[in-house]
Amino acid sequence: MLIHELLSSLDIHLLAFGRCRCGIEWNYHNVNNYYNRLFLITDGEASVTHHGREYQVPAGSLHLTPCYTSADFICKSGGFDAYYIHFTSRTVGGLDLCRIQEYTWQRRVRELDCFFIEQLQRLNPSSNVPVKDPSDHSYQLYHKKQAETYQQRPPKLYMENMAYISLLLAPFIATGSAATQAEGQRMHAFATYVEENIHHSIALGDIADELDVSPSYLSDWLFKMLRVRPIEYINRRRVEEAQQLLISDKLSIKEIAGQIGFSSPSYFCRVFKNQIGLSASRYRSLYNK
Repeated sequence: MLIHELLSSLDIHLLAFGRCRCGIEWNYHNVNNYYNRLFLITDGEASVTHHGREYQVPAGSLHLTPCYTSADFICKSGGFDAYYIHFTSRTVGGLDLCRIQEYTWQRRVRELDCFFIEQLQRLNPSSNVPVKDPSDHSYQLYHKKQAETYQQRPPKLYMENMAYISLLLAPFIATGSAATQAEGQRMHAFATYVEENIHHSIALGDIADELDVSPSYLSDWLFKMLRVRPIEYINRRRVEEAQQLLISDKLSIKEIAGQIGFSSPSYFCRVFKNQIGLSASRYRSLYNK
């Protein structure tokens, strides 16, 4: 199974956990970050839009917004209370578990979920993001520092956080499409090859040769698995790398384009804007102040 192949190398990092009360000021559009967001609404109702659909998230619901996905977050009613969890769930080749398949992004909360949330609150009493606005410098700086210092946390805390987040994620993951073991092994090989060569030019024929299939078969197979073609997948991974570099490095956009394997800065800028909805320079100005 594809998902089993990827779970064997799953690494979950908790970046933020907290509880908040939001009103009409919770109105943010085209939010796109490198981490996943999990909301548990305890009172009121929120509105979240992504993947071409608007979700009404009432009290008693859990909603998952995957990383590297443009989303709108809006409070249309009198306000709501919510717990929030920001985390990454990376697996082989830098893939994030929440992005590898289409899932049912919203579900009703279970009694067990409340227990898991309580445990995360106990373990992480000081992990609140200082502001609500995703474009605010303090908001971005907080997540950046959390990511940089994660390895300094006690192993026990890391393992317990990963366990409780995994238990909250499991019902979502169960709604994803399944694949055969052979397809899982092929996906592992494909993702590994891309990751190892992402900083260089990658030809479709070279990947096909590595996987011992024809280029046309590889393209159709990947589209069946992930609903993207190989070049789109490669460019998506490159843009993910670029997002990290734009907010954490002082390289020029031209240097970033070359470092992540784009043939020209103009092509990189075009791909970046098509995927993110913002130019690379605008993204940097918003998230690396």
